[in-house]
Amino acid sequence: MVESTFFRVVDISICNAYILRKLAYPQNKMSHDIEFRLQLAEELISNKCYRKRMGRPSQEARLHERHFPTKAAKSRRCHVCLLRRQPGQRVSDSSYCCNDCNPPVQLCIDPCFRDWHKIRNI
Repeated sequence: MVESTFFRVVDISICNAYILRKLAYPQNKMSHDIEFRLQLAEELISNKCYRKRMGRPSQEARLHERHFPTKAAKSRRCHVCLLRRQPGQRVSDSSYCCNDCNPPVQLCIDPCFRDWHKIRNI
């Protein structure tokens, strides 16, 4: 029951998309719903990605721009120590952060601050 409802909703959505495309692009020669469905299927299984990638936008900026440590309002765990920790190892707290990074990260002054801004894959 749930599967048939799901496929019915998908089918209606594809049909609505076809109608909207015909209204938006009347000069397009796609005359049948089947052609639209085939093109849609080909685009869905292709490796094209039309979305903007999400993630840390400052990944490259942190390696090339000049960043300076700032005293944080309160101590938190060091980001690099947290990434490098071994099972059972304690993560150190730091009262310094880099506000130039996006998002700001809490880092130990030595060696984590330098490593975070010089090493690509920590």
